[in-house]
Amino acid sequence: MTRNLNDIKKTVNTIVKKPDKKQTDKEYIKKFILDFMKFDHVICFAELELLFECLGVDYIGDKIVGDKSRNLICWSGLSSLADDVLHELEQENKIAYVPGPYAEMAYQKYGVSYDIPIAKDPDKKYKSPHWLPVLIVDEVAQGLKKQ
Repeated sequence: MTRNLNDIKKTVNTIVKKPDKKQTDKEYIKKFILDFMKFDHVICFAELELLFECLGVDYIGDKIVGDKSRNLICWSGLSSLADDVLHELEQENKIAYVPGPYAEMAYQKYGVSYDIPIAKDPDKKYKSPHWLPVLIVDEVAQGLKKQ
């Protein structure tokens, strides 16, 4: 039986006690994500949404992570707060987005798919939007920091 991301979120919400108030402290959220990534050094956006759920972060919105100039969408539907957190982590070289065959498999595990074509070449400029599945890797996975 395959469980999709919404089913998993429902399970998480029944297991994890939600914080009394929404988490909005960007530094706290960034630290939480990086601390979680110490376990495996690699996550996907589906797992990141689960982390946001556990933290009580209001992460749903209209922001897109990707490359607009090449019509590549890595993930969509993020709030300004979630987008800012990820952008800051990327600018600080704490995370990077890595496309590849394993990325698509990671999303399949969560039943995630987009109703747009999958980008086969991350360097290509597409005429219409394409989903570019990526993994989010930390400094250790990037080789920038020792474990």
